Amino acid sequence: MTSRSEDDSSSSEDEEIAVDEEKVQEFENKILANPYDYGTHVELLTFLDKSGDVDRCREVRERMSGIFPLTPEMWLAWIRQERLFLPLDPNRVRDTLRNLYSRAVKDYSSVRLWCQYCSDVVSVLEYSEERIREIFEQALSNIGLHVTKGDELWEQYRQYEDTLLQTIKDKLDEENCSEKEFLQDLYNKQRTRVDNLFKRQLAVPLKGLEYTMSEYKTWLGDSADIPVALQNRYELALKKREAVLSYEEALENTARPTRRSISTTLSMRGNKETLPESSV
Repeated sequence: MTSRSEDDSSSSEDEEIAVDEEKVQEFENKILANPYDYGTHVELLTFLDKSGDVDRCREVRERMSGIFPLTPEMWLAWIRQERLFLPLDPNRVRDTLRNLYSRAVKDYSSVRLWCQYCSDVVSVLEYSEERIREIFEQALSNIGLHVTKGDELWEQYRQYEDTLLQTIKDKLDEENCSEKEFLQDLYNKQRTRVDNLFKRQLAVPLKGLEYTMSEYKTWLGDSADIPVALQNRYELALKKREAVLSYEEALENTARPTRRSISTTLSMRGNKETLPESSV
Protein backbone atom coordinates (compact mmCIF):
# COMPACT_ATOMS: atom_id res chain seq x y z
CA MET A 1 0.00 0.00 0.00
CA THR A 2 1.35 3.41 -0.97
CA SER A 3 1.60 5.98 1.80
CA ARG A 4 0.18 9.48 1.51
CA SER A 5 3.66 11.03 1.61
CA GLU A 6 4.77 8.81 -1.28
CA ASP A 7 1.64 9.78 -3.24
CA ASP A 8 2.35 13.44 -2.60
CA SER A 9 5.97 13.02 -3.68
CA SER A 10 4.94 11.20 -6.87
CA SER A 11 2.31 13.82 -7.65
CA SER A 12 4.84 16.60 -7.10
CA GLU A 13 7.33 14.94 -9.47
CA ASP A 14 4.63 14.54 -12.14
CA GLU A 15 3.76 18.20 -11.83
CA GLU A 16 7.42 19.16 -12.24
CA ILE A 17 7.67 17.02 -15.38
CA ALA A 18 4.50 18.62 -16.72
CA VAL A 19 5.94 22.10 -16.13
CA ASP A 20 9.14 21.11 -17.93
CA GLU A 21 7.19 19.72 -20.86
CA GLU A 22 5.10 22.85 -21.08
CA LYS A 23 8.27 24.94 -21.25
CA VAL A 24 9.73 22.68 -23.90
CA GLN A 25 6.52 22.95 -25.91
CA GLU A 26 6.70 26.75 -25.73
CA PHE A 27 10.15 26.63 -27.31
CA GLU A 28 8.98 24.10 -29.89
CA ASN A 29 6.03 26.29 -30.87
CA LYS A 30 8.33 29.26 -31.41
CA ILE A 31 10.63 27.16 -33.56
CA LEU A 32 7.69 25.79 -35.52
CA ALA A 33 6.56 29.35 -36.23
CA ASN A 34 10.08 30.39 -37.23
CA PRO A 35 12.60 27.56 -37.79
CA TYR A 36 15.36 30.14 -38.33
CA ASP A 37 14.98 31.65 -34.85
CA TYR A 38 18.51 30.79 -33.74
CA GLY A 39 18.09 32.18 -30.24
CA THR A 40 15.13 29.95 -29.44
CA HIS A 41 17.01 26.87 -30.64
CA VAL A 42 19.83 27.78 -28.25
CA GLU A 43 17.42 28.44 -25.37
CA LEU A 44 15.76 25.07 -25.88
CA LEU A 45 19.10 23.28 -26.03
CA THR A 46 20.32 25.01 -22.88
CA PHE A 47 17.08 24.14 -21.08
CA LEU A 48 17.25 20.47 -22.06
CA ASP A 49 20.95 20.25 -21.28
CA LYS A 50 20.36 21.47 -17.73
CA SER A 51 17.64 18.85 -17.30
CA GLY A 52 20.02 16.10 -18.41
CA ASP A 53 17.81 14.90 -21.26
CA VAL A 54 20.56 13.56 -23.50
CA ASP A 55 18.31 12.07 -26.19
CA ARG A 56 16.38 15.28 -26.72
CA CYS A 57 19.57 17.35 -26.62
CA ARG A 58 20.84 15.16 -29.44
CA GLU A 59 17.64 15.70 -31.42
CA VAL A 60 17.81 19.47 -30.99
CA ARG A 61 21.46 19.57 -32.01
CA GLU A 62 20.78 17.46 -35.09
CA ARG A 63 17.94 19.78 -36.06
CA MET A 64 20.04 22.90 -35.48
CA SER A 65 22.93 21.44 -37.46
CA GLY A 66 20.61 20.98 -40.43
CA ILE A 67 19.80 24.70 -40.41
CA PHE A 68 22.82 26.51 -38.93
CA PRO A 69 26.55 25.90 -38.61
CA LEU A 70 27.09 25.04 -34.94
CA THR A 71 29.75 26.96 -33.03
CA PRO A 72 32.90 25.13 -31.90
CA GLU A 73 31.62 25.34 -28.32
CA MET A 74 28.37 23.62 -29.32
CA TRP A 75 30.17 20.86 -31.17
CA LEU A 76 32.53 20.28 -28.24
CA ALA A 77 29.62 20.19 -25.77
CA TRP A 78 27.88 17.61 -27.97
CA ILE A 79 31.06 15.55 -28.23
CA ARG A 80 31.64 15.69 -24.46
CA GLN A 81 28.11 14.48 -23.84
CA GLU A 82 28.46 11.55 -26.24
CA ARG A 83 31.83 10.60 -24.74
CA LEU A 84 30.13 9.90 -21.41
CA PHE A 85 28.67 6.73 -22.97
CA LEU A 86 32.05 5.40 -24.18
CA PRO A 87 32.41 2.80 -21.39
CA LEU A 88 28.90 1.44 -22.09
CA ASP A 89 29.21 0.91 -25.85
CA PRO A 90 32.75 1.74 -27.04
CA ASN A 91 32.38 0.81 -30.71
CA ARG A 92 29.11 2.66 -31.27
CA VAL A 93 30.27 5.74 -29.38
CA ARG A 94 33.59 5.86 -31.26
CA ASP A 95 31.68 5.78 -34.54
CA THR A 96 29.48 8.60 -33.26
CA LEU A 97 32.47 10.68 -32.20
CA ARG A 98 34.25 10.14 -35.53
CA ASN A 99 31.14 11.33 -37.33
CA LEU A 100 30.69 14.37 -35.08
CA TYR A 101 34.30 15.50 -35.41
CA SER A 102 34.20 15.08 -39.17
CA ARG A 103 31.11 17.32 -39.32
CA ALA A 104 32.35 19.80 -36.73
CA VAL A 105 35.57 20.77 -38.50
CA LYS A 106 33.58 21.48 -41.66
CA ASP A 107 31.49 24.09 -39.82
CA TYR A 108 34.33 26.12 -38.29
CA SER A 109 38.11 26.38 -38.63
CA SER A 110 38.69 26.45 -34.88
CA VAL A 111 42.06 25.83 -33.22
CA ARG A 112 40.40 24.52 -30.07
CA LEU A 113 38.17 22.15 -32.04
CA TRP A 114 40.98 20.78 -34.18
CA CYS A 115 43.28 20.31 -31.17
CA GLN A 116 40.60 18.39 -29.28
CA TYR A 117 39.91 16.31 -32.39
CA CYS A 118 43.60 15.41 -32.71
CA SER A 119 43.80 14.63 -29.01
CA ASP A 120 40.88 12.20 -29.29
CA VAL A 121 42.26 10.78 -32.52
CA VAL A 122 45.32 9.66 -30.55
CA SER A 123 43.70 8.59 -27.29
CA VAL A 124 40.07 7.62 -27.99
CA LEU A 125 39.13 6.97 -31.60
CA GLU A 126 41.50 4.04 -32.23
CA TYR A 127 42.71 5.00 -35.68
CA SER A 128 45.76 3.52 -37.40
CA GLU A 129 49.04 5.47 -37.36
CA GLU A 130 48.52 6.32 -41.02
CA ARG A 131 45.04 7.70 -40.41
CA ILE A 132 46.20 9.66 -37.35
CA ARG A 133 48.87 11.34 -39.45
CA GLU A 134 46.34 12.14 -42.17
CA ILE A 135 44.13 13.92 -39.65
CA PHE A 136 47.06 15.82 -38.13
CA GLU A 137 48.08 16.96 -41.62
CA GLN A 138 44.49 17.98 -42.35
CA ALA A 139 44.50 19.97 -39.12
CA LEU A 140 47.78 21.67 -40.03
CA SER A 141 46.34 22.63 -43.41
CA ASN A 142 43.44 24.33 -41.63
CA ILE A 143 45.02 25.98 -38.58
CA GLY A 144 48.76 25.31 -38.76
CA LEU A 145 49.39 28.89 -39.92
CA HIS A 146 47.43 30.50 -37.08
CA VAL A 147 50.12 32.84 -35.76
CA THR A 148 49.05 33.03 -32.11
CA LYS A 149 47.63 29.54 -31.56
CA GLY A 150 48.91 27.26 -34.31
CA ASP A 151 51.91 26.18 -32.22
CA GLU A 152 49.57 24.16 -29.98
CA LEU A 153 48.74 21.80 -32.83
CA TRP A 154 52.35 21.47 -34.02
CA GLU A 155 53.39 20.52 -30.49
CA GLN A 156 50.59 17.95 -30.28
CA TYR A 157 51.71 16.39 -33.55
CA ARG A 158 55.36 16.29 -32.49
CA GLN A 159 54.46 14.81 -29.12
CA TYR A 160 52.56 12.01 -30.83
CA GLU A 161 55.46 11.17 -33.14
CA ASP A 162 58.03 11.55 -30.34
CA THR A 163 56.06 9.12 -28.17
CA LEU A 164 56.23 6.55 -30.97
CA LEU A 165 59.96 7.22 -31.27
CA GLN A 166 60.50 6.63 -27.55
CA THR A 167 58.47 3.40 -27.69
CA ILE A 168 60.72 2.06 -30.44
CA LYS A 169 63.83 3.13 -28.52
CA ASP A 170 62.66 1.33 -25.40
CA LYS A 171 62.25 -1.88 -27.40
CA LEU A 172 65.70 -1.43 -28.92
CA ASP A 173 67.22 -1.03 -25.46
CA GLU A 174 65.84 -4.34 -24.20
CA GLU A 175 68.61 -6.83 -23.45
CA ASN A 176 67.07 -9.73 -25.35
CA CYS A 177 65.81 -7.77 -28.34
CA SER A 178 65.55 -10.21 -31.27
CA GLU A 179 64.66 -7.66 -33.96
CA LYS A 180 67.42 -5.10 -33.57
CA GLU A 181 68.02 -4.56 -37.28
CA PHE A 182 64.32 -4.11 -38.04
CA LEU A 183 63.76 -1.86 -35.03
CA GLN A 184 66.83 0.24 -35.79
CA ASP A 185 65.51 0.93 -39.28
CA LEU A 186 62.10 1.76 -37.81
CA TYR A 187 63.75 4.03 -35.25
CA ASN A 188 65.72 5.91 -37.92
CA LYS A 189 62.58 6.50 -39.99
CA GLN A 190 60.62 7.66 -36.96
CA ARG A 191 63.42 10.00 -35.86
CA THR A 192 63.35 11.50 -39.34
CA ARG A 193 59.62 12.14 -38.94
CA VAL A 194 60.15 14.07 -35.71
CA ASP A 195 63.09 15.97 -37.19
CA ASN A 196 61.01 16.89 -40.22
CA LEU A 197 58.17 18.21 -38.05
CA PHE A 198 60.58 20.45 -36.17
CA LYS A 199 61.96 21.81 -39.44
CA ARG A 200 58.52 22.46 -40.88
CA GLN A 201 57.33 24.27 -37.77
CA LEU A 202 60.45 26.42 -37.56
CA ALA A 203 59.72 27.80 -41.03
CA VAL A 204 56.21 28.99 -40.06
CA PRO A 205 55.62 32.42 -38.43
CA LEU A 206 54.18 31.27 -35.10
CA LYS A 207 54.09 32.37 -31.50
CA GLY A 208 56.73 30.65 -29.38
CA LEU A 209 59.05 29.96 -32.31
CA GLU A 210 62.13 30.76 -30.20
CA TYR A 211 61.09 28.12 -27.68
CA THR A 212 60.61 25.60 -30.49
CA MET A 213 64.14 26.30 -31.75
CA SER A 214 65.47 25.78 -28.23
CA GLU A 215 63.57 22.48 -27.99
CA TYR A 216 64.95 21.41 -31.36
CA LYS A 217 68.53 22.09 -30.32
CA THR A 218 68.02 20.09 -27.13
CA TRP A 219 66.44 17.26 -29.11
CA LEU A 220 69.37 17.20 -31.56
CA GLY A 221 71.98 17.28 -28.83
CA ASP A 222 74.55 19.91 -27.89
CA SER A 223 77.03 18.90 -30.59
CA ALA A 224 74.59 19.24 -33.51
CA ASP A 225 74.56 22.34 -35.70
CA ILE A 226 71.48 23.94 -37.23
CA PRO A 227 71.69 23.77 -41.05
CA VAL A 228 72.17 27.18 -42.66
CA ALA A 229 69.09 26.80 -44.87
CA LEU A 230 66.92 26.04 -41.84
CA GLN A 231 68.40 28.94 -39.88
CA ASN A 232 67.54 31.28 -42.76
CA ARG A 233 63.96 30.01 -42.96
CA TYR A 234 63.63 30.37 -39.19
CA GLU A 235 64.85 33.98 -39.20
CA LEU A 236 62.51 34.83 -42.08
CA ALA A 237 59.60 33.27 -40.16
CA LEU A 238 60.45 35.45 -37.14
CA LYS A 239 60.33 38.59 -39.27
CA LYS A 240 56.99 37.59 -40.82
CA ARG A 241 55.57 36.82 -37.41
CA GLU A 242 56.51 40.22 -36.01
CA ALA A 243 54.86 41.93 -38.96
CA VAL A 244 51.66 39.98 -38.42
CA LEU A 245 51.66 40.49 -34.64
CA SER A 246 51.97 44.24 -35.08
CA TYR A 247 48.70 44.15 -37.05
CA GLU A 248 47.17 41.90 -34.39
CA GLU A 249 48.01 44.41 -31.66
CA ALA A 250 46.59 47.28 -33.69
CA LEU A 251 43.37 45.36 -34.25
CA GLU A 252 43.13 44.47 -30.57
CA ASN A 253 43.37 48.15 -29.73
CA THR A 254 40.38 48.93 -31.96
CA ALA A 255 38.23 46.68 -29.71
CA ARG A 256 35.85 45.87 -32.56
CA PRO A 257 33.81 42.79 -31.63
CA THR A 258 33.22 41.78 -35.25
CA ARG A 259 36.81 41.95 -36.43
CA ARG A 260 38.52 38.94 -38.02
CA SER A 261 42.03 38.41 -36.70
CA ILE A 262 44.99 38.45 -39.06
CA SER A 263 46.04 35.10 -37.55
CA THR A 264 42.76 33.50 -38.50
CA THR A 265 42.88 35.06 -41.94
CA LEU A 266 46.36 33.67 -42.44
CA SER A 267 45.30 30.23 -41.32
CA MET A 268 42.20 30.18 -43.55
CA ARG A 269 43.26 32.20 -46.58
CA GLY A 270 47.04 31.77 -46.42
CA ASN A 271 47.96 35.37 -47.28
CA LYS A 272 50.27 33.82 -49.90
CA GLU A 273 51.84 31.80 -47.06
CA THR A 274 52.09 28.05 -47.64
CA LEU A 275 52.52 25.31 -45.11
CA PRO A 276 55.90 23.53 -45.33
CA GLU A 277 55.28 20.08 -46.73
CA SER A 278 56.19 16.81 -45.08
CA SER A 279 59.09 14.99 -46.66
CA VAL A 280 58.33 11.72 -44.89
